[in-house]
Formats: sequence, C-alpha cells, structure tokens
Amino acid sequence: MIPLWIKLAYTIFVVVTVAVYAVKWGFGNFLWFSDIALIVTVPALWLESGLLAGMMTIAILLPEIVWNIGFFVQLATRRRVSGLTDYMFDRSKPLYLRALSLFHVFLPILLVWMIGRLGYESRALVAQT
Repeated sequence: MIPLWIKLAYTIFVVVTVAVYAVKWGFGNFLWFSDIALIVTVPALWLESGLLAGMMTIAILLPEIVWNIGFFVQLATRRRVSGLTDYMFDRSKPLYLRALSLFHVFLPILLVWMIGRLGYESRALVAQT
C-alpha cells in the first residue's frame, strides 16, 4: 500500500537525522514527542501499521500544527508566534542542523496520509494514552 520509495527515502532521512541529532543535541533530544514520532514512523511505514501511524498522529498533530504556524509566520513576517521555533532562526546554529528540523513540516502530512491510506485503528487513542 505504501510505495517502496517513500519507505526508503524516509528511512534514510531518519537514519541521517538521528545520527546528526545524537552528536549535536544529545540523546535527551529524542524525548520530544515529535522526535519519538519521527523514529516510530519508520516501523509504521515498513509494517504498514495504521495503529502506529494513528498513535503518532494523536501524539504530534496539534503540537506540529502550532510549530508550523509559528515557523511560517515568523519566516514570512519575522514576528515570533511561540518559542517552539526560535532555534530555527538562531544563526548560531548551523543551517544543515536547522534544515533537518524541517521534518516538522512533512511528518504530520505523512502521518495523516498514512492513516488515509492504511485506515485509522480505533485502538490508537488508548494505545497512545
């Protein structure tokens, strides 16, 4: 149901991102829900699991919408909406490191697409909770 190229591209992106984040931010960074969802989406893709996709969507959809609004409003207007995206505009952080965080833009889209493709598992809410 999910094309192989999506599985491969996403997996490679996650492997690179996790390796870079582990060195630059440390393993404590992976305690954020969005980073957990980034990683758990890999098995969700390969197993084509509506349950895992649903769980990750429940965990991150609202915070990712806030992140995206904050990022794109600040990008367009230079006005700060929330502190969630401050690091994206911090020039002391390397551009490649900030660019990897753009997963916040496509991850919620990917997860919602996966639920549309695989179906929503009604157990996702209970399992995520």
